[in-house]
Amino acid sequence: MNAGLSALVVHDLKNRLAVHAQRIAETLDAYPSLDASLRPLRVDADALQRRLITFLTLYRADTGTLCATEEEADPARVLGEAARFAEALGARRGLAVEVDASRAPASWFLDAYLVGVALEAAVDNATRFAASRLRLVAETRRDGDAETLVLAIEDDGPGPGGAPATDTDGAGSTGLGHELCRMVARLHRSGGRVGEVSLARRAAAGGARFEMRLP
Repeated sequence: MNAGLSALVVHDLKNRLAVHAQRIAETLDAYPSLDASLRPLRVDADALQRRLITFLTLYRADTGTLCATEEEADPARVLGEAARFAEALGARRGLAVEVDASRAPASWFLDAYLVGVALEAAVDNATRFAASRLRLVAETRRDGDAETLVLAIEDDGPGPGGAPATDTDGAGSTGLGHELCRMVARLHRSGGRVGEVSLARRAAAGGARFEMRLP
């Protein structure tokens, strides 16, 4: 099977999975008493759908058909959407989610959709390693005469190279999540600068800090 046909099959699976996830959501709304039984199925369906979206996004990058449409957007809003996603995932394990956009700029030129997809992948990964909480941050950092938008996700887990994840159902377990973040960051360019990502241990506080830095 060639790569193009594989992508079409994955796209069809993604759409069908979205229909099933919506049906589960509608059933939960109609019959709240089934929450304990059906919510794990909805979480798993959402995780599988994200994995398929990640695959398709990386496929488009490999074939040269993906580019960032950088438009003026509110970084705090993009971070807020990622935070709501983190809360939905974290509820399964009782994780607290903190958001700090107090140092975020009022606007930034970026592809809000692609950055949002990448942040969801990073959140998914951080959720699997976190012990009790996540912290999402949006801020600017000055590099000489230029400013960089920093979107960060911190967890209080063992940090890179530490204990294995507590939940291996997420898309990040395949390694696609980090590759997606790296690719999305590199699609953002300005004045000769290129976006980048990093994942490092927090020496003092423990855990890990993921950063996406956009010029």
